[in-house]
Amino acid sequence: MGVGFYIIGLLFFGSLNTLTTKVQFQIKSVGRDGEEKYFQKPWFEAIVMFLGMTTIIFFYWYKLSKQKPTNPDALSQGLIDGEQKKPSAWKVSLYIIAPAACDLLASCLCFIGLLYTTASVWQMLRGSMIVFSAILSVIFLKRKLYAFHWVGVSLCSAAIVMVGFASMKSDNGMPEEEFSQEVMGMGLIIIGQLIQASQIILEEALLKNISVDPLQIVGMEGVWGSILLVFVGMPLLYWLPGKDGGHVEDSIDTLIMIKNSTTLQAIIFFYWVSILTYNVSGMMVTQSLSGVVRCMLEAARTACIWLVDLFVFYYITPNFGEHWDNWSYLQLFGFVTLVTGTAIYSNVIQLPGFEYPASVAAQHKVDESKFVSPSLVLMMSPNLPPKKPKTDYQSLSADHDTPTVEFYSVSVPGKDKGNRDF
Repeated sequence: MGVGFYIIGLLFFGSLNTLTTKVQFQIKSVGRDGEEKYFQKPWFEAIVMFLGMTTIIFFYWYKLSKQKPTNPDALSQGLIDGEQKKPSAWKVSLYIIAPAACDLLASCLCFIGLLYTTASVWQMLRGSMIVFSAILSVIFLKRKLYAFHWVGVSLCSAAIVMVGFASMKSDNGMPEEEFSQEVMGMGLIIIGQLIQASQIILEEALLKNISVDPLQIVGMEGVWGSILLVFVGMPLLYWLPGKDGGHVEDSIDTLIMIKNSTTLQAIIFFYWVSILTYNVSGMMVTQSLSGVVRCMLEAARTACIWLVDLFVFYYITPNFGEHWDNWSYLQLFGFVTLVTGTAIYSNVIQLPGFEYPASVAAQHKVDESKFVSPSLVLMMSPNLPPKKPKTDYQSLSADHDTPTVEFYSVSVPGKDKGNRDF
């Protein structure tokens, strides 16, 4: 199984987990009130997602069993070079609570947003994380944005506006209530990306001086997310008044609907499998390929989701997928702009006349197997601008996903400021 196998797994299962999430929301089943209705349970989707992440802890234990204990560095692959120490398991768990809580809230907001938007728009709007994480890293981590970063951020911002506007104009003829829900859904997705960017900042701040395997951290985030949802989130959502049988989300109704639909059971199972395999494939690809290829893979994943949605609508059933209209051309232009902005921000495309902190060739010589923020493994689009080094070299990091971003850094000898390129 070479890297090509993992690339196929990343594209296939990465597209599958978005599409199966959307499909679940469009499947009908009989609930506790005896009536057939759509399975619109975004918080339950988050539980399945975190359970999929939790399974990764078994891969971490398997990895430990294959390593030689005589090697002092073997039991834990460092996230960064430099001054590090291997913390105890309970300390690692405590470090991960806050990022896991951010991931939980961000994922749930995005799932709610997916209820009211198409899968392709949902995937493209998640590109707003680049904008938020770049700005937050400057404010809280004191990173430096170069001029080319600002160009990339500006293009990504313009792309988000174009995609959102195209989606609203495309559905302009729908009832006012549904149109308002779509606008609200897009707003929730963008807010979710702001929270997801905060997760990146937290992980970068909390994990920068400790040595922990990224598999362990992603798995522990799944454990904490599952615990917080099952024992805190779901009881609270059941107690709070809402539109789901008098609750914000009725967990009993959720279980009954799953029991009454074998189709729903199958889709949920495939979703769980896709979460697990996407995480593993993403990590393998991140460790094997350059940032240029990974950046383009995420663009390919978004395109795959859109193409599958169009194919399903026109060739299988109009009850699923999405249609193409005149405003889809604007969405397509927004998508191309988003990919271009991401490529400029990540130094994949270099603009003439702009200052760049290091050559592309130097970037590709960096060991890409170590991460500062392991949840970024699955986000595959650049987030953090450079930081000022405290040593003669800098650490490398890479990108999660919930929807997938990597970044890594190299030093420039003889300079006061190093760089972190993406």
